[in-house]
Amino acid sequence: MIKKIFFYCLFFFLLLRTGNMSGAEYRLGDLVQLARKNNPDLQILLKKVEEQKEKVLKARSALYPLSNFSFTYTRVGVVPEVEIFQMPPMKFATSNSLSSVLTLNYNLWDWGASRLRIKAEENFLENARLNLLAQEKTVALQIGTIFQTVVQLQEQEKIVLANLKIASEIYQLSEQRFRQGYIPEYQLLQAEINRQAYQQQLLEVKKQIELSLFAIKEICGLNPEKEVFLVAEEVNNPDQLLGPDLAEIVNKRIELRSLALQKSVLRKLISALQAARLPSVNLIVNAELRNNILPDVEKLKTNWNINLKVAYQVFDGGAAAKDLQILKKQLEQLELNYQKQKTNIEFRFISLRQELAILSEQLQAARKRVELAEKSLQQVMESFQSGYATYLDVLSSQNNLNQLQLNQLNLEFSFQLNLLKLKNEIFFREDE
Repeated sequence: MIKKIFFYCLFFFLLLRTGNMSGAEYRLGDLVQLARKNNPDLQILLKKVEEQKEKVLKARSALYPLSNFSFTYTRVGVVPEVEIFQMPPMKFATSNSLSSVLTLNYNLWDWGASRLRIKAEENFLENARLNLLAQEKTVALQIGTIFQTVVQLQEQEKIVLANLKIASEIYQLSEQRFRQGYIPEYQLLQAEINRQAYQQQLLEVKKQIELSLFAIKEICGLNPEKEVFLVAEEVNNPDQLLGPDLAEIVNKRIELRSLALQKSVLRKLISALQAARLPSVNLIVNAELRNNILPDVEKLKTNWNINLKVAYQVFDGGAAAKDLQILKKQLEQLELNYQKQKTNIEFRFISLRQELAILSEQLQAARKRVELAEKSLQQVMESFQSGYATYLDVLSSQNNLNQLQLNQLNLEFSFQLNLLKLKNEIFFREDE
């Protein structure tokens, strides 16, 4: 019985482990969603957003009155009768007391300083949220770049496999012709070297794919032992990304929205500092209910105190005025930085559009050159089999095709990467 239970437990453990380690297909959007849940940098920023929410609630508590309640019970044990030398006996009554105190403190008027502080904390919250969104976009771009790198390497692997197949065919034909005495031995050795070079290149490409997939697993919080398959979704028509107006894109940029919030926070801090120099009015209500348990004293006493406090700072050595000037200088710096960032975003967006148009034209021309090179290699291979072309002609034609294919692959990678960057510049999350 124990052996059966152990066997079933081992079986289910292996089954679960196999399920966790089995491969899965991921699109770029799937990986971005996983990173939002599992990436440690994003989780840290999310905790900062939650922390700032608590600070907003703390600032709002200043709008409510402060109340304190205390309850005190006192019992004094004494000697009921004491005899002192040459004096009549003295009697003491047991003294017990019960008291409770309720105090209310409410800030009636502070020239809006409390509400300005609340507004500043709310702006800090929005700024923390924008920092989270900015980091999400950075992580998404990082994942997208690695994703496109893996896709490029996978296409390069196909090219290397095709060239390895051709190199193997060339080696077999060269071996036949060497045995027939049509070519010298060094050409056979060159064919073998060429085949081994493609085999080595294939191993290097596979290693690069493995390292890139490991980087994606680390960013997205996936199990490093889990097999991952990427599903590419190319966007070959960039017209859908060229629709938004430049002014609309600039206004939605997180960098500018964050700077605008920082300016708003500084303005509110300036207003709060100016209001702090004005007199503040506080209302203090103190109610005390006391019960003294004595034979000759009234059982219950109640005391009420109402205080109206007006506070005004007459002189602080000019510290508040200097703090005000510091905040104004910081506001001027933010204004200059805002204009600089706005100009950079505009130029970056225009540059991406121009580069995309140039890459599109280059990619079309590269595809035509690859088609011509494939036809040329096919004709040279047929001539080589018939004995009308030499091995050097075949090798030259194959190398030419290989270079053109890699050039096309690099252009496609640059094209897709620029599309990804342009999408990162334009599109925003719906919950922003």
